Amino acid sequence: MFKKFKKCLTAFMAAAIAASAVGCNVGEETKYAMYEGDFNLKSGIYIYYQNDALSSAKSLASQQNESLNTDDTEALKKTIIENKNFLTWVNDKTLASCGEHIAVIRKFDELELSLSDEDTKAVKSYVDSIFEEEDNEYTQNGISKDSLKEILTNTYKATAIFEAYYGQDGIENVQESDLKEDYIKSHARVKYVKLDLLDSEGNALDDASKKEIKDMANDYLKQIKDTSGEKEMLEKFNDVKEDYDTYTEQKSAEAEAETATTAVQEQTTTTTTTTVTETEEGTTTTTDPYANENIIEKVTTDENTKEEDITYSPTKEVYDWAFNSSTKNDTPEIIETEDAIYVAVKLDIKERLTDDDLWSESIIDRFRWAEYSDDFQDKLDEWVKELNLLLNKKAADRYDPFAYKTAQTNSAN
Repeated sequence: MFKKFKKCLTAFMAAAIAASAVGCNVGEETKYAMYEGDFNLKSGIYIYYQNDALSSAKSLASQQNESLNTDDTEALKKTIIENKNFLTWVNDKTLASCGEHIAVIRKFDELELSLSDEDTKAVKSYVDSIFEEEDNEYTQNGISKDSLKEILTNTYKATAIFEAYYGQDGIENVQESDLKEDYIKSHARVKYVKLDLLDSEGNALDDASKKEIKDMANDYLKQIKDTSGEKEMLEKFNDVKEDYDTYTEQKSAEAEAETATTAVQEQTTTTTTTTVTETEEGTTTTTDPYANENIIEKVTTDENTKEEDITYSPTKEVYDWAFNSSTKNDTPEIIETEDAIYVAVKLDIKERLTDDDLWSESIIDRFRWAEYSDDFQDKLDEWVKELNLLLNKKAADRYDPFAYKTAQTNSAN
């Protein structure tokens, strides 16, 4: 259900559920896969989470071995994920997801929450649209309309529980002012012009061309520093970016012309077309007071994160500069990397934290989730541990994750 998937929880789930199932006559039928008190988990829900676990396992296996053919069942079965056999990992993940599903239902009822008519209609509309086609992916795999409806409803219930704990006036008393302070600490507002030290094919420029770019960057920096006040400085950034864009377009045209001349000399007909390319910084818009600005989010990692797996925006050098406590606001600088030169300035992000800009209701909600989703997962883990889960082993053994039929499977047949 949630992105965070804890090894400790899955280990607990596997042991606890297996122990509960031993010696228990949980029924001979396979209509239900799991029980908790008076709640019966439909087998279709189990199948859904099992396929979701299989997809996650394939993704992890592919990350470990890029050459792995994830359509090769036998190769997957031999794969080890997080020190577990592939199918064991899939099984544990399935059980954990089913446990979370039930925990959400129990907590939702305990808190006496309810879904809005809008949410209920959204679930119904989506499920109805899927089942307009009788022979859809879900029916082919034994997932009924009611099962899919329960799964989607559960995601809305989880969101409602999260809001009950971490929303405005919630149980955990999270204040908007605290969220804003956290946002300021974890985001940097910058504006920059990137001057490439690579040609259009990604090759390093020769020394003469590099010198030309460095001289251009120094000239841009001087022009920006010679401005008076922040407004004029930011407008000058737009001007120099436009100037650099014109420069790169001219260089591109010259390269195309040279290629065309060579082609003519070789008696090859070449059709020249003009294209407009948007840079990664965006298209210059003089009417936008924040044109070409970038909001960089602080990278969060855990003990298992490798440096080579981290993506910095736009580069590690600029990222480190932006989050360096010694970097001063409103002070333009040059940051040189192996592939480019950045003429950049760091700005006060608090100026943009207004209702119609970076501090709108939708952004607050997204940031609230980003800040507290891990805490919520911790709670969910504890709620799962409090459940008395019984597995219908006969049902679980019946469903082979590799037997799940997808559109691709059907087309192959």
